[in-house]
Amino acid sequence: MLRKVAGAAAAKPHVEIRQDGEQFYIKTSTSVRTTEINFRIGEEFDEETVDGRKCK
Repeated sequence: MLRKVAGAAAAKPHVEIRQDGEQFYIKTSTSVRTTEINFRIGEEFDEETVDGRKCK
């Protein structure tokens, strides 16, 4: 079972990037997880890494 999950995580993700005015949205999807990031250029924002760490 663990090998199946690892194989799915290693597959190429689907990445969607869009812009609405000065706001940017990046959505990354795999069969295991989907993450979304919203930010403005030049402004600090919070993000959580794949392994759960918080960063700015």
